Amino acid sequence: MGTRDLAEAVILQSIEDLWSKDAREESINFFKKSGFVKYAAIASMTTEDRLKLLNIIGEAIRSEKKSATRRINNVEFRVRAV
Repeated sequence: MGTRDLAEAVILQSIEDLWSKDAREESINFFKKSGFVKYAAIASMTTEDRLKLLNIIGEAIRSEKKSATRRINNVEFRVRAV
């Protein structure tokens, strides 16, 4: 396994970690801070590909946090994904 493959694996693991309660915050920080930029460069991702991936991840995070409304026996409950 070469350096590029390893960098891609780190990025993919960080994406998967977004859905783990224990690793989510660390994963978000990876994408917000310089970690992603460094690994993306090693993985030879273009700027366009980096932006596309960050937009997809951002949208996934935002949609997870949106509130949902549920009705049970005519009682309205607000449910928020964490």
